Amino acid sequence: DLNRVCDDIAGCTGDTAIALSRIADNGEFFETKAAYGQDIVTGFLRLNGATVGAVANRSESYDADGNKTEVSDGTLSSRGARKAA
Repeated sequence: DLNRVCDDIAGCTGDTAIALSRIADNGEFFETKAAYGQDIVTGFLRLNGATVGAVANRSESYDADGNKTEVSDGTLSSRGARKAA
C-alpha cells in the first residue's frame, strides 16, 4: 500500500533520507553520492517490491547515531543541482 502509515514521519522533515527509509519496504533506502551536494538526497528504494528512484531536498543531516551534523537554509547549491540532475 503506497498510502502506508508511518507514525514517526513527522520528525523526519529536515532529513528526507530518513523519511524515505521510513516509507521504503523493509526500511531500506540506498542513498547515492551521500557525501556530495548534501542539500539534495538521491537514491533508490523499493515500494511494494518495485524499485524507484528518489530526488529530494534536505535541510538537516544526521550521523549514524542520530546526532545532527549539518543544518542548511534550504537553498540549492551548485553541487546539489548537479547531483539532482
